[in-house]
Amino acid sequence: MKIKKLVDLEQQKIRVIIRPFFIKIAYMTAIVFLWSIAVWHGSGFIADERMKQLIENERLEANGSVDIINTNIGNRLDHIRSIPIVMATEPSLISLLMRFGSDVKPSELMMEERSALWATDPELSRLSCRLGKIVAEIGINSLFVMNAAGDCVAEGHPLEDKAFIGTNYADRKYFLSAKSGENGLQFAVGRVTNAMGLFYSSPVFSNGKFIGAVGARLNIDSLLPMIMERNAFVTDENDIIILTRDTTLLMRMLPHGKIKGVSAEDREKRYKRREFETLDLTKKPDYLSNDLVLFKNQPYPYVMATRSSSDRKINVYVLRDINEAAKRIEQDRLWWFGLLSLIGFLIVLLIFGSMNFVITNRLHRQTLLDLNESLVDQAVALKESNSQLQTANLKLASISTTDGLTGIANRRYFDEVLLNEWLRASRSCQPISLVMLDVDFFKKYNDHYGHQAGDECLKIVAHAFDSCVRRSGELAARYGGEEFVAILPGIDGERAFEVAEKIRATVQAQDIPHKMGTEAGVVTVSIGVATLCPVTDYDGRFNKSDKDGQDRGPDNLLKKADNALYKAKHDGRNRVVLANND
Repeated sequence: MKIKKLVDLEQQKIRVIIRPFFIKIAYMTAIVFLWSIAVWHGSGFIADERMKQLIENERLEANGSVDIINTNIGNRLDHIRSIPIVMATEPSLISLLMRFGSDVKPSELMMEERSALWATDPELSRLSCRLGKIVAEIGINSLFVMNAAGDCVAEGHPLEDKAFIGTNYADRKYFLSAKSGENGLQFAVGRVTNAMGLFYSSPVFSNGKFIGAVGARLNIDSLLPMIMERNAFVTDENDIIILTRDTTLLMRMLPHGKIKGVSAEDREKRYKRREFETLDLTKKPDYLSNDLVLFKNQPYPYVMATRSSSDRKINVYVLRDINEAAKRIEQDRLWWFGLLSLIGFLIVLLIFGSMNFVITNRLHRQTLLDLNESLVDQAVALKESNSQLQTANLKLASISTTDGLTGIANRRYFDEVLLNEWLRASRSCQPISLVMLDVDFFKKYNDHYGHQAGDECLKIVAHAFDSCVRRSGELAARYGGEEFVAILPGIDGERAFEVAEKIRATVQAQDIPHKMGTEAGVVTVSIGVATLCPVTDYDGRFNKSDKDGQDRGPDNLLKKADNALYKAKHDGRNRVVLANND
């Protein structure tokens, strides 16, 4: 009986000890569980914020890259597009195509026969030789001439490419565009070279009738150096990838591509294939961003930026891979979750119910929120700084071409425009005139009226000078000090003299008082005028002299205008002198 009481007493003690222990375990388990849930959501919130910031940064990078690629490619293509347009207006080329006429039919000769016939024709052979030089000079892959039936009668190409004289392109879209009177553009695989390229065309007319077209081809792979991103590509108007550093993506079509609406026959003619593998690219709507796509079976999306150019009929895509960074964010979340859960468990285990744990947790979370706000503020500040930098760059570009005092073009911009107009005049066999102006007795004006008045005088002279130079392509610039120059492309010496006389009279009509040297009592100017017909080699370099032994370079044009100005000042000032071309 005593033994039984002892046993009951011991059991009661055990129950007294064990019951509070299990209650505490239950409380601690509940608190740890709740804490773990809170940590999981907190780490998820931080991970989401980091992901948003990552996507925003990658979006900025992607948009910057796609803008650069699109601009570089666009500039190159715009330059190529202008070549057929310029050549289509050349009288010698129009004369050659008139031999075939506007009603010519496709040649019935065999390909080899018509190729040999036109390749050995003296006039067409000289044209092909000229086209070849232009191809080598400009850096394109072919320049060719087609008659009204679409037969290629002359062409220039690099030595390593095959000749394609005699090939008929009547069914090509770029030829059909030219035939309808429009400038054509098309991506296609070359019929002879099998090279992927962009084809440009411009119609040739004589007396209002279509007699042929000038075509230019640029192999698409020549634009590859402009693609700086591996996950960047260019598509044509039918959403076919035609340019990328990743060769496994070439000739794939985008999901829902326009190529699906093209017939199998037209696909074969244009791309030399009928079927296209669809690119594994899927839009991924997400609350974090609306420009995310799934690509290459990666677990995390890519940030995509696009630029479309309807006039060039290409689209540029840049995809920024965030997989590695996203994996690190996810790993960081798991690491922080595990660490914070362990810390919470230890704190609950050591000091159950301690308020210190709550306070520490709140402070920690507040610190993270403050840090995130700081990162967001820094990102906004960085964006504003970039915008200000872009504005400053645009302003700097304007300043670099404008004279700070007078507001007209400066010497640097004048030199650049003179070189461009000289090359353009040489291609079109047009004269170019130069007007050089100097304010009479300006040093005396400065000494008498002061430098501030001198600056105001130059501004008025510059405004009057600029108001007389308004035709397309003309430029008025400050050459230095009180000297001004004007470029007058396409104007012969007689007309240039008339413009110069108008400038002289306009400046004098401003009635700027000047009683220290001029007979008129007002500010007057002396003007020298020179005119030359530029001569260049086919490679664009300036000839030292033409067939008569005369120097025809742009420096000589400046020299002649300067000599004429000197003569105008020597002959009494307030006059215009036209340089002779002896």
